[in-house]
Amino acid sequence: TTIRGFLNVDEAATFNSEVEISNTLEVTGLSSLDGGVDVNNSNFTVSAGGNVGAVGNLTIGGNTTLGNADTDTAAIRGTLTLSDSTKVTTIQGTLNVDEAATFDTTVGVTGNTTLGGSNNVTNTIRGIVNIGDATKATTIKGSLAVDQSTTFSGSLGVTGNTTLSGSLNTILGGVNISSTGLN
Repeated sequence: TTIRGFLNVDEAATFNSEVEISNTLEVTGLSSLDGGVDVNNSNFTVSAGGNVGAVGNLTIGGNTTLGNADTDTAAIRGTLTLSDSTKVTTIQGTLNVDEAATFDTTVGVTGNTTLGGSNNVTNTIRGIVNIGDATKATTIKGSLAVDQSTTFSGSLGVTGNTTLSGSLNTILGGVNISSTGLN
């Protein structure tokens, strides 16, 4: 049956077969689609269980919350870009990275930082490393092993016994050695 012109239904209507609409469908009020939604041959779907699938790009304007409970997990496969280079991206809560991470520019850390978590972890830092602040003391706990030549630009103070292995070749400037048991 073909209905030409405007169809107005003021009460509940039941359709027991497929309904095809070849123009715009305007709905005012809540629509219940209990069997799910399939748009444009599964390019966008909503299952009866609430799962959403989208083929292509998905743009969401405004604030977005993924999940609503402490146990919810968002799994994203493929490349993920958060924000853009002109915006600040904030991650609230703990950031856990299970694989290698690459930072393309400066990493700033506010608060205490722990590299490694046990004595079996070795951290390799390449390039020039600035540790500390010229106006504050820098403390290294545990032994400090230096495998290459070392230059100190300021005074070197040593508390405790000192062992020099090898030759002490050149001393520039004054030398002040004070000890009661100098050998």
